[in-house]
Amino acid sequence: MDLVPKSRIDLDTAALGFRPDLVFPVVGVTFEGRQQVLAEASGLLVGGRISTQNGLLTIVAEPSNKFDPDAVSVSLRVDGALRPAGYVPKKWCPTCGTALPARDYNTTECLTCGRDLTGPEAFLNRYIKENYLDKGFVAGVSWIGNPVGTWAMRVGITRV
Repeated sequence: MDLVPKSRIDLDTAALGFRPDLVFPVVGVTFEGRQQVLAEASGLLVGGRISTQNGLLTIVAEPSNKFDPDAVSVSLRVDGALRPAGYVPKKWCPTCGTALPARDYNTTECLTCGRDLTGPEAFLNRYIKENYLDKGFVAGVSWIGNPVGTWAMRVGITRV
C-alpha cells in the first residue's frame, strides 16, 4: 500500500535516497530536551543523510513504555551518542500525513481531509511494529526544520 502523499513523494525520495513506503511526522519532539537534539541533528542533513543504514537513526519498539505499550521510539545519533528524538505517531492520517493528538485517538475520520481512519494503517505505531520492525527495513530523515519556532522532523521508511 502506498501511504506517501503524492505531493511529497519526489521531495522525500530525493532527500532519503530511496522511495519510501510511508513518511510520517515524529511526535513528542517538544519534550525532555528533544528540541535540542533536533537542532543539533539538523546540521547532519547538510551534505549528508540521516538513516538507519549509517547508524544515525534508530526506530525501535518500546513495549515497556508506561504510556503506550505499542510505542515506537525514534532516536538520532548526535555527537556519537544515541539520543531520543520522539515517537512514531500512535494515530495518523495516511492520506494527508497529519498526526492526530491524543484527544482525537477515537476519531474515525480525519478532521483535515475526511479519510476513514478505521483501517490498521491509521494506527501507525502498531502498523510499523507489525510490518517493518524485525522484518528488514530502511528508514531515513526526509526533513528537519524549524518553520514556526518549534523543531519538527519527518521520517520515511521502506521494506528491504
